[in-house]
Amino acid sequence: MKVLEIWAENVRGISTKKVVNPAPNGVTLIHAPNESGKTTLSEVLTFLFTWPSDFKNATLKSLQPVGKDVGPSMGATIEIGPDTYKIRKQWLKEKKTEVEITGSRTLQLAGPDAQAEIERIFKESLDSTFWELLQLQQAEFNALVDNEFGSDFLKDLQNLLDKISTDTEEESADTLFEKVNTEHKKWFAAKGGSTTAAGTQGRVLSDLLDEIETLKDEERNLRGRIAESAKVEQAVKVDRVDVEYLKAAFQAQDFNRKISPLITKEKNYELIAKAIDDAFIANPILKTYSSEKFARLQKIYPLELKFSALNSLTLKSLQENVIQIQGEAISLSKNDSQEVALEPGLRIEIPGILEISYGSASEDAPNLGAAHNEFEALLFEMGLNSWTEAEELAREFSALTSKKEQLAALEEIQSLESIREELKALQNQVASFPNWEELIASPQVDFKDLDRRSNEDAVAQGRWIEINKNGWDQKLNETISLIQSAESQIKRLKLQRDAIKKLHETLIEQREKSAKHVAPIFAEKLNELAKAFFGQGVDFHVDDEFSIQSRYKDGSSVPVTSLSTGAKEQLAILIRLTLSRLVQLGNEDNLSVPVIFDDEFGHTDPVRLKEMATLIKNLEDQQFIFMTCYPDKFNDFEIAKKIDLLA
Repeated sequence: MKVLEIWAENVRGISTKKVVNPAPNGVTLIHAPNESGKTTLSEVLTFLFTWPSDFKNATLKSLQPVGKDVGPSMGATIEIGPDTYKIRKQWLKEKKTEVEITGSRTLQLAGPDAQAEIERIFKESLDSTFWELLQLQQAEFNALVDNEFGSDFLKDLQNLLDKISTDTEEESADTLFEKVNTEHKKWFAAKGGSTTAAGTQGRVLSDLLDEIETLKDEERNLRGRIAESAKVEQAVKVDRVDVEYLKAAFQAQDFNRKISPLITKEKNYELIAKAIDDAFIANPILKTYSSEKFARLQKIYPLELKFSALNSLTLKSLQENVIQIQGEAISLSKNDSQEVALEPGLRIEIPGILEISYGSASEDAPNLGAAHNEFEALLFEMGLNSWTEAEELAREFSALTSKKEQLAALEEIQSLESIREELKALQNQVASFPNWEELIASPQVDFKDLDRRSNEDAVAQGRWIEINKNGWDQKLNETISLIQSAESQIKRLKLQRDAIKKLHETLIEQREKSAKHVAPIFAEKLNELAKAFFGQGVDFHVDDEFSIQSRYKDGSSVPVTSLSTGAKEQLAILIRLTLSRLVQLGNEDNLSVPVIFDDEFGHTDPVRLKEMATLIKNLEDQQFIFMTCYPDKFNDFEIAKKIDLLA
């Protein structure tokens, strides 16, 4: 990958378009004083690759030049293999994403299609973790030296080094691990315990286990009911069904079927009516609530917020002066203060020095002071102290209205008086059944079938009345079938879970073993550069977790954390160079990636800087972009191209 052009416009201190064209190979030195836009240009590629044009956050907002309502724009032209990509993005205002491709294909893309192409370039040609490490900003070198690399970095580095160290046939092993790891997450949480998160196999198994417990409870319940109904002691008379008893049970059960829903309706009435009364007791203001006033309050609430934020402007005179506010002359002595309402149409003039205008005095401009007075008056009329109380009152009124609508709906179906009259008439007849509770608790009676089978065996008849009436035999058979199906699924899922756990553990073990063989590749590439820079007697110790522990030099070992600031900076640069070479080796087409330094080498002495120049010169076909305030510091470097940002 080569960077042929980067530019920025309306970004931080860059107002007019600023373009640089680095050399495709070697060192491009871009120099200018501080606050000239060097750091902004060094970040262009990162913004293009990682921030969609429709993204919104504080970082993008901070790109706007102070006091300007413009859309920050950035662009770059990069070369990857035979293709050239011209990328442009604009954020915040008139958002746009454009990609023009030439070379092996010719395309012009915009919007989501262009964004998808940018993401494809980033995914296939780079790696987000390594890109961030390669583009570390000024004075951030400690992130590479003092801290251990995180698990995401180790995973990406592991995959990259696997790619470098294995042949084509073995590369499929990494794909297998990713697939197994994906399946493992469907069963187990990060800490190893079983997961029950939505959408996982663990949740499916958990739900099945809960379901089977419910089904077994139902099975026990059905078996108990069937066993109990077989007795039907009260329905037996000398081994024959007592028809008269069952007739009485039928009549009592019929009355009870009519009484029960009436009792439920009466309770519903009473509960809703009580809820309405309780609401008025809890908040008497509900009785005088006005939806019109609340709607007006809600409409002017945004103006009240603006009034609170822009209540007044304080003018303090630093010397004796005469100013004009809205055309009226006001004399101020030294240190006098004058409060001015920050309303649209405000005009303040200090004759001969300054004129300040705020907003428009048109009829359409909102009067914040008037809105505030109306807002306060409405709150007072409604007996409230704040907008929060108004919102809560509106919610309570909505709930109260819903209860009233429920009561009206019940009344429309059947009035409470009618329910109570009907209920009273039915309950009066209950007295005609001396054993009422016993009759309604007995097995449900279907009188026609009872009459037809009155001469059959009493116990069998009793069983038939209840068991077949309720369909318990059929329900029991269906429940048993569902239990068997669930048990079969659980058995299959547990076998899958155990298999994926074993396979995952085996692959993890193999990867941990392979890491011990792969980590030396990283150490080897790092120490190759270290020896070229520090001398043959230098060696950095890298453990199996890719953590750089110590430096061996001149017969002694020093922990990395004890190195001088300059040595740490130099080591961080060597790490970045190592990563850039590894990315190049890991790239399918053996393509290099650019490395950008933003005012690095701040702690490196001239001798070491000269040695660094020699090292970088020997890295053929590598593109380096140096941003600096001190171009003379790099006189020992072989500069392919020198760019003065202010020229």
